[in-house]
Amino acid sequence: MPAELQTYLLVAVIVAIAATIQGSTGIGFNMFAAPIVALIEPAFLPGPLLMLAAMVSIGVMLREVRAIDVQESATRWLDDCLRHSWPAIRWR
Repeated sequence: MPAELQTYLLVAVIVAIAATIQGSTGIGFNMFAAPIVALIEPAFLPGPLLMLAAMVSIGVMLREVRAIDVQESATRWLDDCLRHSWPAIRWR
């Protein structure tokens, strides 16, 4: 097997393990995958790994869509936006 193919397969296994951790615990994709992938192939950081993490998060969201409380989420999102933007607006 060519070295490049071995590298891709090894990174794919690491990403699969990280996705399993992310899917079962809700955190950990990049905390697990990034350090190991950086040692194997630094070119995969940060862009491709962040895109994969976003895909895993979207997949988990779609799987758990019935458990999402849209009204509560919107309220918290708006509250966070206002609370965190107020100091920036105030000190302009």
